[in-house]
Amino acid sequence: MNSNYNAENILTLLNQIEKQRIVPTNVCQKILRQQSNFNQFESSDIPYFPLEWFDIEADVDYDSQYFRHCREGLAFLPVVAPTTSSSTSSSSYDFEWHKVSIKAHNNESNKWHIEDVSNGDNYEVPRIYLMFIVEDPQNFIQRMRNAIQHREECERNLRFETILNEFPMNRVPHSFVHLYDKIEKLLNMSKTKTELMEFYQREACIVFQKTLVALQLKKFINERKSSSEYLKQQKEIELPRKLHVERNLLKNNNNVSVSNNNEIYNKIKSERNLKQLWLYCCPQSIKIMEFINNECESVSRMSFFHIQTSIPTNWETFHAEINSKIHSMSNFLKSIWIDRIVCEIQSQLANVGKGWYDMRDMTSWSIYKMSKLSRMIELIKQRMEVSVMKLLRSSLAAFVNHLCRPCECLLNISNDYEWMDDDLLNSPFHSENFIFKISLNIDNERKMPIYSTFELQNGRLEREILEMYYKCILTTHDIPQIDPYLMKELKFDVENLKLSSIGILDVEIQNQILQLTESYRKCLIPLYAYARKYEKFVELKCLDVQSFVGDVAASSSSVTEFEHKIHHEIRFCEELRLKIPNYIIIGPFFIDIEDLKTSLIKIQMEVIKALKENLVMTANNKLVNIQKSYDAIVEHLTTKPLTIEHLDDINKWIPSIPNQIQKLSNEMRTILVNFRIIESFWIDLSDEMFKAKWKALRMPQIVNLKINEMKKQHAFDVERFTKLHASNLTVFAEKVKAIPHDVDECLNNYKTGDEIFNLWDNLISMREHAELLNKRCLLLNQPEIDMELLTVHIERLYPHQNFWTMTLNFLSSKQMWTEQMPLSMLDVQSIEAEIERYDAIVQECRDDFSNDTKMMNNIHKITIEIQEFEVLVDILKDLKNSNLKDVHFEKISTATGIVIDDSTQLKDVISYNARRFLNILKDVNSEASREAARERQEIIRQEIEEEKKRLHEEEVKRHRELRRKNRQDLFKLPD
Repeated sequence: MNSNYNAENILTLLNQIEKQRIVPTNVCQKILRQQSNFNQFESSDIPYFPLEWFDIEADVDYDSQYFRHCREGLAFLPVVAPTTSSSTSSSSYDFEWHKVSIKAHNNESNKWHIEDVSNGDNYEVPRIYLMFIVEDPQNFIQRMRNAIQHREECERNLRFETILNEFPMNRVPHSFVHLYDKIEKLLNMSKTKTELMEFYQREACIVFQKTLVALQLKKFINERKSSSEYLKQQKEIELPRKLHVERNLLKNNNNVSVSNNNEIYNKIKSERNLKQLWLYCCPQSIKIMEFINNECESVSRMSFFHIQTSIPTNWETFHAEINSKIHSMSNFLKSIWIDRIVCEIQSQLANVGKGWYDMRDMTSWSIYKMSKLSRMIELIKQRMEVSVMKLLRSSLAAFVNHLCRPCECLLNISNDYEWMDDDLLNSPFHSENFIFKISLNIDNERKMPIYSTFELQNGRLEREILEMYYKCILTTHDIPQIDPYLMKELKFDVENLKLSSIGILDVEIQNQILQLTESYRKCLIPLYAYARKYEKFVELKCLDVQSFVGDVAASSSSVTEFEHKIHHEIRFCEELRLKIPNYIIIGPFFIDIEDLKTSLIKIQMEVIKALKENLVMTANNKLVNIQKSYDAIVEHLTTKPLTIEHLDDINKWIPSIPNQIQKLSNEMRTILVNFRIIESFWIDLSDEMFKAKWKALRMPQIVNLKINEMKKQHAFDVERFTKLHASNLTVFAEKVKAIPHDVDECLNNYKTGDEIFNLWDNLISMREHAELLNKRCLLLNQPEIDMELLTVHIERLYPHQNFWTMTLNFLSSKQMWTEQMPLSMLDVQSIEAEIERYDAIVQECRDDFSNDTKMMNNIHKITIEIQEFEVLVDILKDLKNSNLKDVHFEKISTATGIVIDDSTQLKDVISYNARRFLNILKDVNSEASREAARERQEIIRQEIEEEKKRLHEEEVKRHRELRRKNRQDLFKLPD
């Protein structure tokens, strides 16, 4: 601290400056707005511009030296925290000089970061409100006073200019001719264009008029300080610096008409004429402007957007609410607000009487333009435009801030970002200001994770947001002006007469659009990166539970392995509960994952349930199979044997029962392991399954009891079957004795082959029955019966049976070939093979029956039949000749009258005469063979000619290539 001053002296010096003059302007404006008795003239006591703007002695480099040597100082700060509401009294300025700790300097805002030593609050203040301890207090106080003086001078000049601009210049005299001559002479010397010379002349006239009015207005104000309480408090109004040159122009104007000037000056000086020039000359105009100011302030505090920060909403609700709010605001601005302003102006000016504000006299544009009403309406429109611009900028700023604030943590993310680990619970982009609620799910058809809101696809979300943003801006471009509603006697272009607003190409608007676009392009990157982490659950979401359980059961080599897989699925289900969150927040998105999590857990529980059911079903099936095996054994043991063979099979099967019981017992022990695993999973068994389990455990004892009972029964069955076998032997012996007589009778007297077939079938059945009786004799330990007589008569009857069987087969085949099948379906080779087999059997029968005249006659007849059919086989072979064409078949049809097509049969040939048909067919075949030979020779000749032509072309090509090569060698330069 400066050694010449102590802390109390420094504070005393600083408090000499009036706090009202150095309180920050934002606080002053807030106090001013909270005053109920607001007056436009009293508001001039409140500074408008920040004091730091006028700190001409500010030097950052010089202040940095203070900062390097000292980190302590005094700052002009509020007594309470900034969040505490201020007093509404205009005389209450809760600011004091506080001892602070200086932290750093912000180069962007050109302010200093400080900390209040008394309460630890942090602030950012301009240099004008901060004094370093090592700084000279007198110099700092003078520095503040200079800044205050400069600000007051600037604001006073601006107020004076504002009042000056309210005066109409149409009744103020123009500049003088000799002044124009001087300007024209100077412009001619500089070779200025005629258009610019006219422009300079108009500007000189305006400057002259404003200077004349400014001088008289200053004099008028100073003369009436005694009659105005407000003017008594003001210092002498100084002429603005930029008007000194204009005042000299007036002094140098020697050719001014004194009489005219005095008349003008007297008019300006008169208080009555000033009231005519002054806009607020009647109470109604002040009330109108007060109403307009309140209305516009109210509108500027409204918003185009309905922003909810309490709970997230889905996109459809958000979109509908925003559009509804914009629509309601549009209706208010275009209709309600205009009507209220028009009604207030009309009600205030209804009884104002004749004068500048009498709307009933505004019947022509000339009267309207020179009236104060037109100036007031213009001022009102400007105030409305300002409020609309404030409304629009504040609404858009709040909208952009609301949408982009949650995206701030995502702006530095790369386009190829991937969710690096498997942590699905914690979001590195968590934001407390989330806006949109979306749900994550898995599409079974597309087999991929998707979000519920379709606007997220293909940049549609940012387009929809920008559409709302543009809609808000364009709404303010369509607000009508109030002129047509007030001046109904005048004609206006209503469709194009709109209030001015902010355009889309405004720099701030473009920056906000860029911020929205970039924010919502970036925020989708981690959103999809997070969704890709759920691709590993796609297989589970689309899982066919029954197929999966079947595959698991098929791949499990043992029940223990199956048990491990069930435990694995249970652990995976628990991981789903713990590792998948119900929701997660990524930037502006509140992602609801509860439905997906519930669905995955439900599917996993179904898998576990199906695996357990499969385990129980497998154990039950095995138990049922074991029970069926035991039941089959018991049923076989309790079955009464019907034959001696059946009894023998049972006796042979009984020794294998212990092995079967041992095998079933081993399987039962495996099933008991299944039941232990089932009990470990706390699965309840049905009563039927529980009873079947204990019944299967008792079955070995039951089977042993049945075996003992069956052995006792078999002794009685053996005696019964022995008696029955003896009776069967007696009956068979009697049948064998009658065989020689039956054979002789048949061979001597049979008329058809059916008698031979019947006798043959009877002998064969007796031989089979004899073989069965011999097997039973072996089972009963008895001698076998003699089958020699039966065998001799079977061999005796065999040649007859063979001949008649062959005859029957040939006649059946012939009928099928000639009458049932067309020529196109007959296979010549197979028919020839069958005919050869029949010829062999006929030759065999000739050898067997060479001494039997009757049988030789039968053999001769069937031989003729076969030979006649062989002619048909030759016809069939010729018709199958590959050389025959359609023209040849037409010749055959012409010669024989038989149409050869797919439906032609051999019976048609037989009806014509087979041998004659064969001769015609052979002639046609010879002709067809000769034509085929000529065609083959022609084909060979053409092939030879084509080959010669090809060799000639190759030779020509070879000679051409050789000549080209020789020409290249001729023109080739030597090395």
